[in-house]
Amino acid sequence: MDMKFMYFAVEKTVDITSDDLSNFREFYGPFLGADPVFLYHYLIDSVRGFTFKQSSYDFFALTSFLNTTKEQLDKSRKQLEAVGLINTFADNNRNIMVFSIQKPLNASGIKNNKFISDLLRSRIGAENYKNLVDAKLRQSIYKETHLVEDVTTDFFDMFSVSDSAFAPDNSPKIIERIIELGKSRQIANNNAPKINQAQNVAIKLEIGHTKYSNEYEAILKLNTFDFFKQMVGKEPTMDERSILLAWQANLDNSQITNYLFYIALNKTTTLSAAFKATNSMINEITQLNILTFDEVEKYFDGKIKNEKETNIFQKKELLKMMLNG
Repeated sequence: MDMKFMYFAVEKTVDITSDDLSNFREFYGPFLGADPVFLYHYLIDSVRGFTFKQSSYDFFALTSFLNTTKEQLDKSRKQLEAVGLINTFADNNRNIMVFSIQKPLNASGIKNNKFISDLLRSRIGAENYKNLVDAKLRQSIYKETHLVEDVTTDFFDMFSVSDSAFAPDNSPKIIERIIELGKSRQIANNNAPKINQAQNVAIKLEIGHTKYSNEYEAILKLNTFDFFKQMVGKEPTMDERSILLAWQANLDNSQITNYLFYIALNKTTTLSAAFKATNSMINEITQLNILTFDEVEKYFDGKIKNEKETNIFQKKELLKMMLNG
């Protein structure tokens, strides 16, 4: 996403050690290149001794300090966002962008991140994948609220599966494993004991914009515009209509579009963030050529990686169970 504000601050709530920087240069440098590496080091240095520091100059002033162009600087920022090295927030209260510095993955984390590992493997080979351990969690104290939006660039917005790193023999196998994991997760959830779970799901009355009290039924039966109206509770603006039309042009499958928008609305706290998340997911599945509803659902069920996404999955599966009786 483009910079909403020109002035910025840097947040660093984790300790970036010399080992972390070594991992960064060794594992990320080969496919990122010199400019993103330089920018990452500069942002870390700018907040040294602090957990949060606001800059006195705007972001593009860094072109002078880093000997680069505005275009390359912005591309470097987006590349760092796409691989999870910075999270970018638009703070609508302070009118600044906040770059939250994240730890680079260690060797194990790189290996377990299938898409990044494929990018890296094409550059440095399999010898860098030995003796791996689990990656540490990365967190930010900056969370989405009505005044703070997560505007971090998504991996699939920056790197294409047509990149040589996504070898034809490897990428389909990765996708198949994720979809199979999603299928297994659905089966395991369906076989788990169900004790008064329905009491924890809010059922809407079928009045106004609400056509179906069960949101999973709405996913399956409503067109994209009616689903938007049910979930958001209002008519879309002209700008929002343009986005919905673009989704329809990209997918031509309202069930998939509705499902991705449903996930996004449950993951985010603002409508603009939900639009961004939906755009990223549409970009992802079209690049990976996952274009049936069943496969899309299992794919994202297989990608669950935190408690919030688990809660969304469990709610969705419960709504599906209630619909199917």
